[in-house]
Amino acid sequence: LLFYNSSSGLAQFYSTDGQGGVNQLSSHTYSKGWTHIIPGEFTSAGNTDLLFYNSSSGLAQLYNTDGQGGINQLSSTTYSKDWTFIVPCHLGATYTDLLFYNRSSGLGQFYVPDGQGGFNQLSSHTGWRTSWAEIVSVDLPHA
Repeated sequence: LLFYNSSSGLAQFYSTDGQGGVNQLSSHTYSKGWTHIIPGEFTSAGNTDLLFYNSSSGLAQLYNTDGQGGINQLSSTTYSKDWTFIVPCHLGATYTDLLFYNRSSGLGQFYVPDGQGGFNQLSSHTGWRTSWAEIVSVDLPHA
């Protein structure tokens, strides 16, 4: 588990024991202001990858976890600002894909990872509802 405070930048990793117990692995100070931290398998690096995104600046940085409470930066890029949700999903590829959704504009965009730390836009959809309170990915049969 990763706990993060966007005001202070404090980040702490915890392991779980399968019985509801937790053990702190590490404590670090990261950049302040991240609004989204999305876990997934975006590369073939082995452990869980984390995409950090700041909706005010559009800055996104991809990190790989080391399994011991540390992270290693893989890439840095700038996306559009003001994404409300970034939802990990599976569109059928090897890696974890992402849905970026802006509640204000009703814009939704799907991105697929290239496996090397980058993401490529797959599609863009306008006119989606602007009243969605939550978007979650569920596994359903493909149409």
